[in-house]
Amino acid sequence: MPAATARLEDTALLDLVNDTQLQATGADLSMTSLLPGGRFEGLPKGPVTVRNLFSLYPYENQLVAVQIDGAILKACL
Repeated sequence: MPAATARLEDTALLDLVNDTQLQATGADLSMTSLLPGGRFEGLPKGPVTVRNLFSLYPYENQLVAVQIDGAILKACL
């Protein structure tokens, strides 16, 4: 699942992350980020390992759902 151009265009990997977050939270919108510095290349072919998943989110983050209005969404974007 390549993601080298994820900052510029839609990618299957970010779709997977966002779809997973939507399903887990029941939210209407999902926002995610990539590895800082733009060095993220995606997941390699073959079995997915914990190390691969850690490369997506190297920090100890938690998934949370928050209620926002259009003004807050616009400010985030």
